[in-house]
Amino acid sequence: MSAQQLPDGFSQEVVYTDFSSPAGILHADTNVSFVWELGGRVWLIKDDVKFPTPVIDIAEEVAHWGDLGMIGAVLHPDFLTNGYIYLFYAVDRHHLLKFGTPAYNPDASEQFTSSMGRITRYTLNTVDFQFAIPNSRYVLLGEAAGDGNPICTPSHGVGTLAFGEDGSLLASTGDGSTWVGGANGYGYNGSGPVPEFGYDSLALADGILSSDQLLGSYRAQYLDGLNGKVLRMDPETGNGLPNNPFYDASNPDGARSKVWSMGLRNPYRFTVKPGTGQGTMNDGFPGVLLITDVGDWVWEEINVAEVPGQNFGWPLFQGPSIHNFYWMNTTLNSNAPNPLHGSSNCNKPFFNYQETVIQSNANHDYFLPNSCNPAIEIPSDVITFIHSRPLVSYANEANTGNPYAVTSTYNEAGDATYCIIGDPECGVEGGSFIGLSASGSAILMGDRIPVEYQGWQLHLDFTGWLRAIKLNELSEPEKIEYWIGNLVNPININFNTFNGCAYVTSVYPAEIRRICFGANLNPIVSVTPELVYGASPIEVQFSTVGTYDPEGDPLSCHWDFGDGNISIDANPTHTFVAATSQTQNYTVTLSVADTSGGQTQVLVPVSLNNTPPAASIISIEDGELYGINLPTGFNLVAEVSDDQSAPGALEYLWEIRLNHNTHFHIMSTESGNNAYTSIAPTGCSENETYWYEIRLRVTDPGGLTAYDSKMIYPDCDNTLGNVPLPDGKNYLLLPNPVSDWLEVRSIIPFGDSFDFEIYDYQGRRMTHESLPVYNSRQYVKLNVSLLNSGMYILKMKIADEWYSEPFIKADY
Repeated sequence: MSAQQLPDGFSQEVVYTDFSSPAGILHADTNVSFVWELGGRVWLIKDDVKFPTPVIDIAEEVAHWGDLGMIGAVLHPDFLTNGYIYLFYAVDRHHLLKFGTPAYNPDASEQFTSSMGRITRYTLNTVDFQFAIPNSRYVLLGEAAGDGNPICTPSHGVGTLAFGEDGSLLASTGDGSTWVGGANGYGYNGSGPVPEFGYDSLALADGILSSDQLLGSYRAQYLDGLNGKVLRMDPETGNGLPNNPFYDASNPDGARSKVWSMGLRNPYRFTVKPGTGQGTMNDGFPGVLLITDVGDWVWEEINVAEVPGQNFGWPLFQGPSIHNFYWMNTTLNSNAPNPLHGSSNCNKPFFNYQETVIQSNANHDYFLPNSCNPAIEIPSDVITFIHSRPLVSYANEANTGNPYAVTSTYNEAGDATYCIIGDPECGVEGGSFIGLSASGSAILMGDRIPVEYQGWQLHLDFTGWLRAIKLNELSEPEKIEYWIGNLVNPININFNTFNGCAYVTSVYPAEIRRICFGANLNPIVSVTPELVYGASPIEVQFSTVGTYDPEGDPLSCHWDFGDGNISIDANPTHTFVAATSQTQNYTVTLSVADTSGGQTQVLVPVSLNNTPPAASIISIEDGELYGINLPTGFNLVAEVSDDQSAPGALEYLWEIRLNHNTHFHIMSTESGNNAYTSIAPTGCSENETYWYEIRLRVTDPGGLTAYDSKMIYPDCDNTLGNVPLPDGKNYLLLPNPVSDWLEVRSIIPFGDSFDFEIYDYQGRRMTHESLPVYNSRQYVKLNVSLLNSGMYILKMKIADEWYSEPFIKADY
């Protein structure tokens, strides 16, 4: 696809140009919208005509210089009734400190100095929306110096305002720190002289910044500060909400009471994924957030916030890996007191941020040692975090070391690494890419979007390109398409649910363009029943009730029943007859066409003289425990019956799902009715909830299925005790025989590495490797899938001693 070619049926056009530094557009209904400008003005557009006078003008209050300004705005979900519009902007220092005093000058502005973020709400009249009701201004955040998010730089200030699907108000904030390095030129962690374009000292003197927040970029990690966060608030009061992850009932207006997500550098834009939120503010969930975080000349990030309290790692991590400068320059976390302080060998009153935020791994087993005594873990009453790695990271144009886009993955040792997009092993279709500054995302939804693109994420970069990302149900990327490359300085994108178009706002040239699908849309088909089975003959009443054409065109139906008969009725009745008493299968094909050439097909399986199998997992009890120190092996055996099919004709699929808070990961799959799986020791974290689900699907030759599942939970109380090992041995090999992965367990820690050799029975050495060992693990997994079937000897080093153990490689 060329740089300026949209998919078939999509087109783009510039629709508005008469603005000064527009920041975005809000859509109230099919013919009423509002454009807000970085400088502090809000304009009404009705029937595509801009009104001559702004409905709100707070230009003298807004700090519009550098990358600052009125970045965020949102309409209340009930805007047409209550007229509420919310604005998020950096406050001009002169206005902040002098307004209401004799020294105030409405024409004065102080630039390149300290500032602060503020959220205000205005009420527009709901008759014609042409003006704000006098004295309706209400400040939710940042009423006075020290109440808003500090901004000590010409950038990294305020971000997006949005409403969660539970009615909560969400806001993103930058770390408020300069992008220019300190004395070493790499970054600023609050120590030493303030670097260029850093106004921390002045912000402290102004009362904008408190002394506990003299942390530079580490403000993104500081729980009692508003910087580098996504905040979740009550839209009536600005207070934090009781079900926020760090809510303090004694101080609902405090910073930590408002924190929803943290560890962000400059989360300039985010969007709520439609259909993922639920409930009300106090007991619900706002929805999954897709957050674009502007990077530090290394990686640009697309993050997904799917549970409360996620930490996206800045400044310790950026993209898929650590940020070397911040990782090497330790900074104390004043929210994390060290209980060993004062002992003979511990002079640290607090843990470092490097100790309380660690990288994720595939097995989700974590040990956070106390640096004063590495054998002791950081206590559970200290808030710690596992870095939430980006959905997608792509290199900044200045990142010549890693010039590509990657997804987060893990290596064989279970440690975080990355996979280049476009590499078949990554599982993400598309080519790699680079950019300059992540500028926002929007989700394509609704009947005006072709089915094949519904739910896709449009992602914008300041360099001028737009890409479309296909997400699965877990908000993971499956495919990335290059759509446009001719945009100029775009800073926002949003989706208008009323007309099904995406709107891209560019700051220079000042323009807003829309991208719409204008070609014919295929019919949306609903058919019942979706599956037919039973004793022959079977009379079936089919129905297409609920089928419609998005443009309202008349529809025609064509049924091919797979047995030589057809019908053009919308809701036909058909009798299926098997030739014998044996099972016979048909596939019904329904084709629905509109008058403009659009067509949609749906398949309905039919299995005569057949009933579904019955399946029950018998080797695992619901609620069983698994170990959290070493892997736990489970046999996968089910009791299965099928009246028509022999056991050998059935297909068995076991799926091992690791449930993590509100989502899950598919860890492995097995086949057959006598399989084996090994459960990694995951769970028992104060901030994370883990458990496994063992799912079984049994399918007969006619496509009929049976399901069963069992939940197993971590043994947090050590009910299982130590894992028994063979007499006289301190290790165990599982499974043995093995087909793919051989697990080595030990009652003794391996140390820093696991050294091993594999020999065949003729004494020939097949492999010699050394695997790194992390977190004092007492197990490793060895990939033996490439070995031929037969007997082998594993020679391994455990605690400086060499041991030999036979194992069988079998191809099942």
